[in-house]
Amino acid sequence: MKAKIDLSSRILWLVLACPVLAASLIFFAPDLLGRQEMAIFDVYFSRVAPPKVGERFVVVLVRERSLRELQSWPWPRRVHAALLERLGGAKLVVLDAVFPQHSEPEDDRLFAEAAEKAGNVIGGGLVGINETNNTMELTLPYKELASVLLDSGMVNVDPDPDGITRDYRLMWSFGDNFVPSLPMVIFQMAGGSLAVEGRDADGYDVRLPTGRFRTEADFYFKVHHPKIDPPIYEYIDVLDGLVPPEGFRGAVVIVGVNAGGATDYFPIGRGQGIPGSLFV
Repeated sequence: MKAKIDLSSRILWLVLACPVLAASLIFFAPDLLGRQEMAIFDVYFSRVAPPKVGERFVVVLVRERSLRELQSWPWPRRVHAALLERLGGAKLVVLDAVFPQHSEPEDDRLFAEAAEKAGNVIGGGLVGINETNNTMELTLPYKELASVLLDSGMVNVDPDPDGITRDYRLMWSFGDNFVPSLPMVIFQMAGGSLAVEGRDADGYDVRLPTGRFRTEADFYFKVHHPKIDPPIYEYIDVLDGLVPPEGFRGAVVIVGVNAGGATDYFPIGRGQGIPGSLFV
């Protein structure tokens, strides 16, 4: 995994569902606010006009119909390999999933070969705590797949105590190095710029082309969820060739899951929620 943080100029504008607003960074302590204040906060962010997104995004989701037609989950990895072959022409393909363990050797080989052939695939990873020694550890895709990915980024999302996700951790620090979130890796590959210029016990000084700002020590940013409606295709339809290739050409294609029993779905306030794949 690449640990450098010298991402380029459109860093805040390339996130599909959670563009970071520099003006919102004054709200750093949601745990200090009561329920009423948090409700006001949610309403405020629902009314802030989002910045323009610098990339075209397309989402491919595993939903109930795909699970019914392909049946048992998780699917053999040759299925994911076949999907990658349908996404030719995409600028980037983002796998919002972690494939840590080996499965059938032939399936693992086919999946890795398809990702290598595509040459534009980004994978997911997880940050967790090793309960034995209480240290942070990374879970990354299996070795053959990880070796051919452009990069991997962490997919962790941490809700507030009331269950609503209002913050996003853009990166984790490991000593003097940084491990980026999946959105940060997308930023890097799509070509934008963010530089960490200084750090102390309370946080980091970060520079964007628009100026400097501060983050918390854990690199949390306030996020808001603009009403952007990207094209969303059913996984099985893409797999069966029912979506024209032009639908993916030049786009950042995010592949994720949004189905009962195999999903991540996050409340974002105001009685609304979005699939986890839309966080990236």
